[in-house]
Amino acid sequence: MVLAGFQKQILETFYMIKFLQKHFLHLFSVPVRKYFYAGPWLFFLFLLLPLALQANEFKVLSFRKVPNDISAIQNKYKRYDDNDMLCAIIKVRSDVPNLRFSASNPVVGNVERRQGEYWVYLSEGTRQLYVFTEGFIKLSYTFPMRIEKGTVYLLEITSVDPLGIDRGKGSLNFASEPDSVKVTIDGFPDLVKWTPCSFKNYRTGSYKFMFQYKRYQPLDTIIHIDRNKEKNIFIRLTPKWGNLVVTSQDTLSYTFQINGKEYVGRKLELVGERQGLDAGDYLLRISHNHYYDTAFTVHLVPYDTVFYTIGLKPVLTTLRVLTAPPGASVFLDGSYLGKTPLQKQVITGKHHLHIELRNFADEDREITLTKGQEKIVDLVMVRHVPVQITSLPDDASVYVNGIFKGKTPLTLQMAPRKVLLTIKKDLYQTREDSVIIRKARQLHFTLQKQKYNLSVVTLPSAAQIYINGERVGITPENFSLPFGNYKVHVEKRGYISKNKSVNLKHDQKVSFSLRKKLNGYISATFTFPDNEYELLKIGGEVGWTYRSAPFFMTALGYTYGYTDDVSGNLSDVKSIYADSYPGLSVHALKTDGFAEEEVNIFYLKAGLVIPKPFIMVFSATLGVYHQSGYPVYVSDDSYSSALGPDLYSGDKFMDLDGQETRYTPLYGFGYQMKISTFYFFGDYWISNSFNQRGSRWVLGLGLAF
Repeated sequence: MVLAGFQKQILETFYMIKFLQKHFLHLFSVPVRKYFYAGPWLFFLFLLLPLALQANEFKVLSFRKVPNDISAIQNKYKRYDDNDMLCAIIKVRSDVPNLRFSASNPVVGNVERRQGEYWVYLSEGTRQLYVFTEGFIKLSYTFPMRIEKGTVYLLEITSVDPLGIDRGKGSLNFASEPDSVKVTIDGFPDLVKWTPCSFKNYRTGSYKFMFQYKRYQPLDTIIHIDRNKEKNIFIRLTPKWGNLVVTSQDTLSYTFQINGKEYVGRKLELVGERQGLDAGDYLLRISHNHYYDTAFTVHLVPYDTVFYTIGLKPVLTTLRVLTAPPGASVFLDGSYLGKTPLQKQVITGKHHLHIELRNFADEDREITLTKGQEKIVDLVMVRHVPVQITSLPDDASVYVNGIFKGKTPLTLQMAPRKVLLTIKKDLYQTREDSVIIRKARQLHFTLQKQKYNLSVVTLPSAAQIYINGERVGITPENFSLPFGNYKVHVEKRGYISKNKSVNLKHDQKVSFSLRKKLNGYISATFTFPDNEYELLKIGGEVGWTYRSAPFFMTALGYTYGYTDDVSGNLSDVKSIYADSYPGLSVHALKTDGFAEEEVNIFYLKAGLVIPKPFIMVFSATLGVYHQSGYPVYVSDDSYSSALGPDLYSGDKFMDLDGQETRYTPLYGFGYQMKISTFYFFGDYWISNSFNQRGSRWVLGLGLAF
């Protein structure tokens, strides 16, 4: 046993020496066997051995998606995370026992062992899986692909050399200006990230990082990852471009030429990542018609702005203006130059020259000034003649050769010549006349009202159109009318007519939505009995609306009922003559109702017409109920008579000598409706005086017109 333990210790020492040779730059360059005779070195190795053997490492053999495995979506295996999303399954195969797991997102439920595999359930989008067990360095594995819901993946891991030393791990977090800088590590060509980004749980050591972004200077630097530390690093890249801003002292539009491109405007701004120019020297040329070009070199420094303010020198020539008589005021492009005789240095090119002198006609002309050539304008001023201009209506604007002179009535001093007169007034047609002025004269213009389009439409169409009482067409129709006030009236058979007032000052559209009209109706009515003492009444009703009030309806009605055998209609009521029954006093008895023999009902109805979506009327009724008949009594004792049937207590009877006539007011409400040419209605009549019998229904059927 002692010998076996010693042999094991020697074997471990041998592996320790091989490890130190590998990781500590071959400190041991002599054959290993010589160290068995070096006592101090052997003792030192025995001290280091527990440290070297305390932790092993994992090695990832493969990771792939298994598209044919449907375990993640089978009912007996599938799981859902806290967001109710279907989980993915990472199946882990390893020769290392007793593995445990965690992830960047929480593992869903318990990890299961099935047929040599660990089944780890993860949420969609989980980035990392952590694997650990006793005696091993924790494995932080970043998935090389996005984890998708309901999908199965296979991860195969094993252990590496059991003598490997854990050098530790650290993390880096990068931010940059600008964002989205490309980050690469020398020696890892497939590892590419963009800021902001992180490098989590990387082995301790020094790495060469490269940072790149378009139109910025690339940056490479050595960054050390410290054990068990997380560093936050900010990278600021230097732009390759500079900014150029050129402004002018005036409002002219210049042509700028730089870097092979041409720009036109009052200002040149080449700034920012998109328009800024790469650092260096550029020739900037600035030009404008009738000005001398200027050019100079611009030196741009990266991420700096160069400002220039320019003012080009104009190309001048001599302008001389002479008038007879002298003393006329001279204006060039609206700017006052002085009085004649005049000599000025002015800029070349095309100009508008205006000359005016009191009591003489103004002179306007276009001139062109050329470099190196003197321009002489010699004019004989023409004396004015008075021209009086009037119009109907007044207050019209007057233009002479396109220049506003005032409003009518107007007197102008004009030169003898041919001029174009323009007379304008709002809502009137413009007048233009070519007039030859030779002497003083009066000019009068009668303006015609401006015409505008008036469009008249109705829903439904084909309605008659009346404008100011005159029939002019059928909708839809367009009219060209002078401006003014108009009354538009439309009417259509079966619909309610409508009017609108229009103040026509521009093209206008007038729309009418017509509602159906109820002219009147005639119908048969049926008043139904409320109990066995009443008769069915049949009558008629006639109603009408008014042209001036088409939504208001009135009606008159009458119903009639009659029977020549009242007692025959009542099976449980006896007919007697009360005088033949000793001791019978009908006035002291309880009444059960009133048996009708003849009934006349007269009533008046008023209603509100609702024309949409179809014609209907809500009505109220007021009338008189006229009845002829007999009260029905209830016997309170038993009576015998030789002239009629015997009466027993509780029998109902009527006294044929006691016929009565009654007048009772009635009121009610109803609903009426027109369908095609037919007219239907139903009324509910109310009276608390109908011999204690309450209300009744009245129905009607007829024709509408």
